[in-house]
Amino acid sequence: MLGFSAEQAKLTSINVRTQGNEESPVEAVDFKFECVVGGAVAQPLLGTDEMPNLWHENKDRDPLYTGLTSIISWAAFSADKLNFSAVRFKAADLKKFSFKPVAGGKLELTFTASITEPTDSQVNNMRHLLKGKAKLVVAAERDLFDDPKSEEEEDDGQEKLDV
Repeated sequence: MLGFSAEQAKLTSINVRTQGNEESPVEAVDFKFECVVGGAVAQPLLGTDEMPNLWHENKDRDPLYTGLTSIISWAAFSADKLNFSAVRFKAADLKKFSFKPVAGGKLELTFTASITEPTDSQVNNMRHLLKGKAKLVVAAERDLFDDPKSEEEEDDGQEKLDV
């Protein structure tokens, strides 16, 4: 399970494509994001039982390995929702992760979110956000025994565009 949020994520590319076979093609879109997230995201990306030691234990939580340019993870996750600015998607496949530890115990994260059958308005709204920064929220798949939050608890008072 993977879930995180970033206050200033950047949408760096959009790739609209067709997937499936010739008899039943389906439109899909890939969004590439760059953001800074909490260091705990490294654990599911690396598939480890314990939090990897990537930072010094000093007050600034500086990276332990200063020569490290990036770590590539072939992990793939399904998300219950992906919100970028006011655009909401009910599901996304997350893949092609690359990250680097930075000061503060955080990660610079790059990843691709694939959306199947997006609406035209969603794609157009995302095109307007291309190269811009906005809040990004990725909600993990819920475990069978997790307590689901109500929509009111998750609402931050901003206008949302529903799928």
